[in-house]
Amino acid sequence: MTSICPIVISGIGPICSQATTVTELSTVDCKVQELSNMKGVNWFEPKRFFGSRGFKYFPLATQYILAAAKLALEDANIQDNSCTPEEKGVVLGTNFAIDSICSQMDRVVMTEGATALSPMEAPNFSVNLPASYVSIKYGFRAFNISLTSSVVAGLESIIFGAHSIRQGRAKIALVGATEDSPPSQISEVLGVPVKEGGACALILETLPQVLSRQARIYCQVGKGSLRFFNPKQLQEVTIQERLRKTIRQELERLIPVDRTSIHYCPLICSFAFNQTVDSIIRETLAARNIQVFSHNYIGATGALITVSPLLQMAALAIEHGEGLILATSPHGHIAMLTLEKVM
Repeated sequence: MTSICPIVISGIGPICSQATTVTELSTVDCKVQELSNMKGVNWFEPKRFFGSRGFKYFPLATQYILAAAKLALEDANIQDNSCTPEEKGVVLGTNFAIDSICSQMDRVVMTEGATALSPMEAPNFSVNLPASYVSIKYGFRAFNISLTSSVVAGLESIIFGAHSIRQGRAKIALVGATEDSPPSQISEVLGVPVKEGGACALILETLPQVLSRQARIYCQVGKGSLRFFNPKQLQEVTIQERLRKTIRQELERLIPVDRTSIHYCPLICSFAFNQTVDSIIRETLAARNIQVFSHNYIGATGALITVSPLLQMAALAIEHGEGLILATSPHGHIAMLTLEKVM
């Protein structure tokens, strides 16, 4: 059954070298020194989240999202009896969660043979493992889904999670993204240094459900958009015009006609497709006489890949409770999502 109830964000869990609490996420000055490792070289302490046992054989990306999920659930004050396990689902985005473990397995197989693989680490080769571990540990059994769209998968997880709740597939969705350190080549593609991983988890629920337990509400999840254009074809004038037309139409759908201003969080990656889409959005909003307030929160440079847009969005939700978030990939993915204040 489709629900018309507003879907809201009730919990936020950031895990990165600049912030491992909601307070830090909202107060860190991230306009400069992206991923400056403010907490020191060994910034992530698994024992803080899992105790002294139970995490040894988990890849870092899995540890990150398990910790982020714990923070988000605590922030939302979700109790075990809030919903049945079958009414709670997980949607996570990632590009490189298992890159390091697969590379390690390849080295072992090539140098020592398959029999030398550790049976404790062997299950970690699957890209769906982070979402599965979250589902198992926190009892989210409605579904667990992994999305892998380049860079935009984290933002896509929110759109997918909110849609799933509206369709009655779950009452609560834990959505987010997690990344381990990607291969060095990704820095050249994005145009920013990428040195470490991180995660961000969010709790989505219907407004009545959150109000029933008097929990905090950050904002309402608005409308979302997912599109794809082949960047290699953008040299063609007809494709350029189609891209402009598509973005204009999507912004007309996402942003009400009576809006006079908007908070805007784009990625500031230097790859050409990102700059092109950002430019079209700004031109379109200017043509509609909408004043744009741009923000560069943690994640703005895209250095945390799929996690970056979520950290930006979470900080925007905390500070303003409304706005527009943009994520693009060098391969042509475009994801846009609006946040709205709860009236």
